[in-house]
Amino acid sequence: MKIDAHTHKYKEYPASEVLQFVNVRNRTEFNELKGKPDVKLTYGLHPWWINEDNIDWDLLRDVDVVGEIGLDKAINIPLEKQIEIFEAQLKYALSSGKDIIIHCVRAYNEVQLCLKRTGFNGKVLFHGYRSTPEMARQLLKICDARFSFGNRELALEKYRKVKDSLPPERVFWESDDE
Repeated sequence: MKIDAHTHKYKEYPASEVLQFVNVRNRTEFNELKGKPDVKLTYGLHPWWINEDNIDWDLLRDVDVVGEIGLDKAINIPLEKQIEIFEAQLKYALSSGKDIIIHCVRAYNEVQLCLKRTGFNGKVLFHGYRSTPEMARQLLKICDARFSFGNRELALEKYRKVKDSLPPERVFWESDDE
């Protein structure tokens, strides 16, 4: 069975062909997809939407995986506010025993600090991974890290090299929003 480690768009596949980790935005999407075979549902307050301050903690409780959550230095939301929300979700995931999917843009050092500060010890998927092999090795040392790559990343030679430098069991494909 293939795995789509992070997608925003559920797709119909023949039974047991693809396990999809579908990121839902709200309770309506959750209810539409809940119970579908070969689907794991994910939800979290993405750093882009923090100012909306509308996390549905009940929905967070109901999904299989917390995410996508994280930090993004390419947006105009103060990093301190992003860290506050990110760490709250990390603490929730830790207390509930749920794994996480991380969105990270130019903030891998800060993400590492947050993981250490909260003591998060579950599985961590760095989706759409765009950093160096050295950073990936660091992340493998501090958490139970996995890395997913979509067509955007794999279109670039430098990220194909990063993917190839990682242990194969830690590498996943994702369709994201394609």
